[in-house]
Amino acid sequence: MWFEHVRGDFEKAARTPEVVKLGGSPALRKALAGEGEIAVKAYRLVYVSRTLSSRKYVTESEGKDFADLLWAQVCGTKLDDVVDRAHFYTDASSREEEISRFSSDLSEYIVGEFSSFALMMAVTMQATVPEFIGHVASIVADAFDDSRTFDDLQEQLRKMR
Repeated sequence: MWFEHVRGDFEKAARTPEVVKLGGSPALRKALAGEGEIAVKAYRLVYVSRTLSSRKYVTESEGKDFADLLWAQVCGTKLDDVVDRAHFYTDASSREEEISRFSSDLSEYIVGEFSSFALMMAVTMQATVPEFIGHVASIVADAFDDSRTFDDLQEQLRKMR
């Protein structure tokens, strides 16, 4: 859902006179796959892990085993790639830099290359990342039957739109 929203923003921006004047709209990737999928899985799992930890949904003694199983299940054969990308994000010096790294990766994936258009859209995408994080945290809260947190997050998401 979030990816489709972001991709729609790219499509709209690619048709603006300013972008057309700079050489036309780039061919945008339509589906989330490859490096884009790795970026989204990595950032999603970073926030799933943070939510599990901060909300104490899993006991500390079970946490590592639970996380290992979760990451392996979600990543499959791409576990090493996703873990490397997650480290790239979490090694940032601030949350802002972390969001910037994720936005840049996904923007370059959608556009297909590093370009001024990809850079512009990465900056624009940064404003939508809190919505992505809110959706991730909502899914986790719902999975653990935490209706109070789920309802609170859903209210926050409604205010973002």
